[in-house]
Amino acid sequence: MNKKGDVAVLLLVLLVLIITAIAFFIFLTDSKRIEKELVNPKILDSVYFKEEMVKFYIAEAGRSAMKEKREGEDFKEKFAEKFEAYSFEEDYLKELKNRIEEGDFEVVEEADSMKIILENFSLRIIKEKVGILYQAKIVVEIKKQLI
Repeated sequence: MNKKGDVAVLLLVLLVLIITAIAFFIFLTDSKRIEKELVNPKILDSVYFKEEMVKFYIAEAGRSAMKEKREGEDFKEKFAEKFEAYSFEEDYLKELKNRIEEGDFEVVEEADSMKIILENFSLRIIKEKVGILYQAKIVVEIKKQLI
């Protein structure tokens, strides 16, 4: 019998078993962590949908304000007045309306467009034991020639 060969084979088998056990343990612990991060992509879709709804309402009120704005009239006031006419049931849109009424937005007038900027707009979603707080910077650009 070859004693040196038996010891080498035994060490090789033991090391392979240890490495396999460690790899299996890491796989089990990491897969649970990844599963928690990717629970449901529909949650993220609903956040992005809400952001697009905010942009839509801002754009609609902005276009309407640009159409009816007279020379020398402040666009920011006209925009807030147009936005005030909306009534919302969703909480995030009510929060948007409050921020617009308070004047908590910025208007940047350029040669061919008007930008309405709303910093740090919070969108909160809680579904399936997962809570998301998304701080969005909303920028809506309205082209003057399209009005």
